Amino acid sequence: MLTVQDRLRAFHTAHARVCELMEDMERAVAGRFPPTDSRPAARSAREHLLRLNCLTLALVQRKEALARLDPTQPEDEAALVQLLAAPCPVRFTGATGDQVRVEELRVTRIVQDAADHADRIRTLVAASVGEQPASDDPYRLAERGLRVRSSLDRLRRLAAEAASEGLCGATDPIAPLAADGLLGRLAAADPGHRPDTDAEALGEALDRDLERVDAVRRGLRSRCHRELSGRLDAYRQKAADEGRAEHPELEKSYRDAVAGLLPRSFEVAAASRAVRAYQQAVNGGAR
Repeated sequence: MLTVQDRLRAFHTAHARVCELMEDMERAVAGRFPPTDSRPAARSAREHLLRLNCLTLALVQRKEALARLDPTQPEDEAALVQLLAAPCPVRFTGATGDQVRVEELRVTRIVQDAADHADRIRTLVAASVGEQPASDDPYRLAERGLRVRSSLDRLRRLAAEAASEGLCGATDPIAPLAADGLLGRLAAADPGHRPDTDAEALGEALDRDLERVDAVRRGLRSRCHRELSGRLDAYRQKAADEGRAEHPELEKSYRDAVAGLLPRSFEVAAASRAVRAYQQAVNGGAR
């Protein structure tokens, strides 16, 4: 049977996934279809993006509602369980071209619908490449730049989470990349700015930048995971040394922390909260 923490982790994973899709698709549409583009493909891509935004806002509002509840308080725990089980009201606004309506959708349905809209946007973006003059962007600089920016945004979010949880020191992972000229290359790849240097070389440099940013993000995530795992092991040993490792309260808190550190569901903030809860339970002296 799923615990409240299990359900919270599943929700936060879904929320992060949909928000990531929204950011990626927003950049993809902006990079491929200028605001003045009235072609059917451009209009369709914007419509899918607006619907994706409606789905994203529904999860953002649900996350804010969940954040106001404290699962450690009995009066809040019941409300939390009820809220996690309830469908989310999704308000499809008039900007999508339809009459304003509200649909009650489960989180799993929102994730699936968001993925479907993202797939359609990707298809429209890919199909539109051949419709533009080859001389406009022969090395797909704008597209390559958008991929790097998207990866850089995810790195920034991860670094902010790590810093807020006191993980991995205070080192800025973006600084070495910026010092190496990454931001300048991104500026040169913007649709409104064509570089004076070799476009082919710039495209190849952006591909290398993407690999580097992805590698830095994976490395930071791995270091956070190791640090949290080390903290959990240390407090597990402390509980064992005091003969309290098998105490029911500690055991449940420990299982929650272990589940938060599973690779498939690992999120820095959620895992850090679970490890901290176990630490507090050990220090609290449950007997």
